[in-house]
Amino acid sequence: MNIEVAITEEKKVWARKLCDAMRSKRLKIAGASRPDRITFKVSEQNCTNISSGYNVDVEISRSVNGGYVFMPYDSQTGNIRESLVQTELNGHLSSICTAITEDAEVGLVHLDTLNSVQAIDIEEDGFTVSYGEKSSQTGYYNLVEKTSYSINTNAGHLQYGYVTKKTIEKSCNVEGDIQSETYSREITNFRL
Repeated sequence: MNIEVAITEEKKVWARKLCDAMRSKRLKIAGASRPDRITFKVSEQNCTNISSGYNVDVEISRSVNGGYVFMPYDSQTGNIRESLVQTELNGHLSSICTAITEDAEVGLVHLDTLNSVQAIDIEEDGFTVSYGEKSSQTGYYNLVEKTSYSINTNAGHLQYGYVTKKTIEKSCNVEGDIQSETYSREITNFRL
């Protein structure tokens, strides 16, 4: 697992753009510009190569912690695997957005335990969260799950600040064979 500790100036610019987009989205949701319904197209492939695909309709509701959630994120038709609406105050980039706003040191790596790590990689129109576990044999962290978020950064677009696509890749061990499980969700309909 490649872990980048220091953020480059270019990635700082990208992070500010992502934070601004997610802040704008949060303010619109808090006001009168909350979408009536969002439809996600979901596709999955499990560790035994069984694939499925379905659509899930959600609405955005206020959560008890002051953020926003997708309701229902888990329904009879399927699961979008994350109820939290990613914003600059709630979600994976919240500490990075706060640090950038305060012109403080930006942290990209978080040690969950002595043997596990979470690292964030900022991209021009999104970010990736990687989870690793320390190998007892090598002492290095092996990648076990990677989640990529694509964010709409076009200020003139209705979906500005929304995660338009989320992809999860996770390793799984099936009878000694290393394979991967994949999951993808993408906005296909967005109604105000």
